[in-house]
Amino acid sequence: MSIINGVARRMRKGTALSSAASCCAVLLVLAGAAPARAEPATAEGARKLTETFQSYTGPIPFEKGFIAIAPKGDGYDVTLSFDAGKLRDGAGKNDMARINPYVVRLTPQPDGKWSVKSGPAPIAVAWSRDRKGETETGSINFAACSSQGLFAPEMMSFETLTAGCDASTVAVRAHDADVDLTSGKFGFTSASTADATNGVDVKFESRLDGLKGKVNDKKEKLPFTFELAGGQHAISATGMRSAAIYDLATFLRDHPSKGQIIGAQEELKTKLRAALPLWQEVSSTASLNGLTVSLPFGPVKLAKATQTYRLSGLVKQGFYADSLSYSGLVIPDVLVPEWARPLVPSEASYGTKLSLNGLDGLADVLVRGLDFTQDPPFSKLAGVALMTRLMDGDLNYKLDFNVVAPSYSVKGDGSAAVNPEPTASLAVSATGFDAVIQSLGKANEEDVQKVLFFLSFVKGMAKEEANGQLVWNVSYDIVTNSVKVNDQVFRLPEPK
Repeated sequence: MSIINGVARRMRKGTALSSAASCCAVLLVLAGAAPARAEPATAEGARKLTETFQSYTGPIPFEKGFIAIAPKGDGYDVTLSFDAGKLRDGAGKNDMARINPYVVRLTPQPDGKWSVKSGPAPIAVAWSRDRKGETETGSINFAACSSQGLFAPEMMSFETLTAGCDASTVAVRAHDADVDLTSGKFGFTSASTADATNGVDVKFESRLDGLKGKVNDKKEKLPFTFELAGGQHAISATGMRSAAIYDLATFLRDHPSKGQIIGAQEELKTKLRAALPLWQEVSSTASLNGLTVSLPFGPVKLAKATQTYRLSGLVKQGFYADSLSYSGLVIPDVLVPEWARPLVPSEASYGTKLSLNGLDGLADVLVRGLDFTQDPPFSKLAGVALMTRLMDGDLNYKLDFNVVAPSYSVKGDGSAAVNPEPTASLAVSATGFDAVIQSLGKANEEDVQKVLFFLSFVKGMAKEEANGQLVWNVSYDIVTNSVKVNDQVFRLPEPK
């Protein structure tokens, strides 16, 4: 199904173009080096902007006409396009990839900010290629793509930005599969504000109103269609050190060789410290609703799925957390043996969190220990200091989960810690345990019989509550090297 992965990659690229998000962000971050002025645009102004962009992109995108900047009224039209033929050196001369011109208008404001506006206009992507007789042609078309926002160079971020397209279509014809997709309206909004720590708080929300597709897999001979009612994605960041990170990137651009970095090593450390902790916290929540995949032998359905991430910067109380949940899972009976159908979870969720104190101290050790005159640029003593900080960092891990199926439910939560001594515990409760054993007993498979033996052993250690629920409270004791399950203690083999 390589063709589907290829379409997904192109969809991601096309969506970025159509929403004008990547274009606007890149162009205006680069433009931050050129102060905005509220005055009529000039050819000289366009030349200076071009020089600023070229210092980052190099001259080729301008020489080939992929980016062009021209004055117009009180602003500048930045025209973005692509034609792979202009890069060709003879290899793959029959291949083709094009993106039609799309104009993003940058207008300097009296307060030094930049107004951004584009569209509404279509964006069309087309390509074709031939590899040893295996051909592929495709097109992606976005309707009425537009963007409007205000970029603040002092924050190196958009104060506001709204972008999106009214619809999209995809058509791919290849040796291994044909793919057709259509979507409804999609787009995003973004907003940024400066905070009290010289950082920037950023919020980003995107939305997709419907997606339909048809795939004909020629190799597996498995045609199928799918439909997605909608999807959402929200990202937020607090205390983002956008300006300092941009300043650090500028330094690395201006010092491309190891010798140049060695000569300005202390300046690099100063810029690294200014960029830390990079951000205070970044979080992401993505969800999809109403997914149906129609296969020749029946539909697979999922009512909702949600995934979240949270990640701190290099701060004193550092952490990483994630979770995943789904509900309304329906699988065609033909895919599941009859005895296993009551065991398939219709909904499930899990959540984890790893926390570590003193990430700011670890970052300080890393910065102070950098010495590019050495190879590697980090001494063994600095490595020892880093490990010492790590072991004193009160490392903790937490887990919770919940699984619901027609015949049973299981939920639990656990934790583990390193200091002051390694500990671990897990509490699990379950209902419908006998129904699980009964279903597995109908399977005439050797491996399943082994599972049955294990489950019978596990049930024997459970504590049954008044409502029939089975409970297991598990803990580990490093001093005695033993595991305790409810009231039963099991000694573990001594480490060799």
